Amino acid sequence: MIDTVSNGLFALDKVKDNDYHLIITDLVMPVSDGIQFIYSLNNLGREIPVIVITGYDNIENMLNAYQMGAIDVAYKPYDPEKLLDLCRKILENRI
Repeated sequence: MIDTVSNGLFALDKVKDNDYHLIITDLVMPVSDGIQFIYSLNNLGREIPVIVITGYDNIENMLNAYQMGAIDVAYKPYDPEKLLDLCRKILENRI
């Protein structure tokens, strides 16, 4: 199943109602950013691997994402093939 939403609050609602194997989230979103989303996801007790995508090459953002539990951080513009390979590796290790 693949879903898209426009902000972290909508994403959290989707996670509450569905069983996902992987989440890809942007760092900067309206209403609730990627870090807030991961924090809320952790509070739900859901152990879903998260990849954060960002256009900001900032070490602080990267460290925050990893500290919150992100598996990896992909910087824009990212190589779609590399992102797909990363998704495959994560899903193979999870299943």
